[in-house]
Amino acid sequence: MEATQRIAEAAQPGVLVSRVFDAPRDLMFRIWTEPKHLLRWWAPHDFTVPDAVFDARPGGRLRIDFRAPGGFVFANHGKVVEVAPPERLVFTTEYREGGKLLVESLFTVTFAEEGERTRVAIKADVIFADPAAAESLAGMEEGLTQQIDKLELHAAAAARNDPGALILALPKGRPVILMRRSFAAPRALVWSCFTRPEHLAAWWGPRDHKNTITAFDPRAGGQYRVEQSDPQGNRYIFFGDYLEFVAPERLVNTFAMEGPYRDKRIVNTQIFEEIEGGTQLTAVSRFDSVAERDGMAASGMEWGARQSYERLEELLATLDQGGNS
Repeated sequence: MEATQRIAEAAQPGVLVSRVFDAPRDLMFRIWTEPKHLLRWWAPHDFTVPDAVFDARPGGRLRIDFRAPGGFVFANHGKVVEVAPPERLVFTTEYREGGKLLVESLFTVTFAEEGERTRVAIKADVIFADPAAAESLAGMEEGLTQQIDKLELHAAAAARNDPGALILALPKGRPVILMRRSFAAPRALVWSCFTRPEHLAAWWGPRDHKNTITAFDPRAGGQYRVEQSDPQGNRYIFFGDYLEFVAPERLVNTFAMEGPYRDKRIVNTQIFEEIEGGTQLTAVSRFDSVAERDGMAASGMEWGARQSYERLEELLATLDQGGNS
């Protein structure tokens, strides 16, 4: 506690985030201190974590790397200051460029039981900031909030402990939906099911719906258009643009529907990560407002996504390594 107090006295007020998670406190503490968990959430929405080290004892070192969409890796080092499982965790983080320290922060994390759930409060104070880091500091609160969005998703997945289950997170007051599901198939094969029209038509949408793909150009700047019909003869037309295409890691596209919602476009980001035994797919859907997010959630999105991913899993089982039946 004395070491924490000395560091805190030198810190500038930073960011405070508090959120309740659908997981028990012991598990939440492990999610913050075990690398196998940190790899799955400790980064903003569009980033992944290629490597994580966390020696959860006073004086222990930590290193958590962020991998940006363009491939650049930001190495974050730090030191563990205080560990009081499962109630409290204090550590520092440093970000350097070319060996020069740009930002050092102090994180104080507390874990409180709320029934079977856990409230986690994160206080991030700035110990040191180089003037060159002004832009990074301006985005600190949003970056941390995005990490906590992913923590909400991972906490639900870890508590469920079923990699084949579809997990959704709808962070309160945030215009995003996050989804995660794992598949027992190589990443390149899962990727092909999103980027080959014959595969996409075979799994996308509810089981009793049929797809006809009338436009499909999967590249940055390309477009797609899908006509879908249900057993009653109703037709639905979906369309959008591909914004990013990084095989086999990252696919970003807009999503819209003909009719009253034609001008309501969602931006979907799909991230494909190799994991032991297969591929983890994380999807982040960004909306213009929380009201639009909630409207989509209420429309049966989870039901449709669950059926789609079940069909995708079945399709993957029929394909060879080259993506052929």
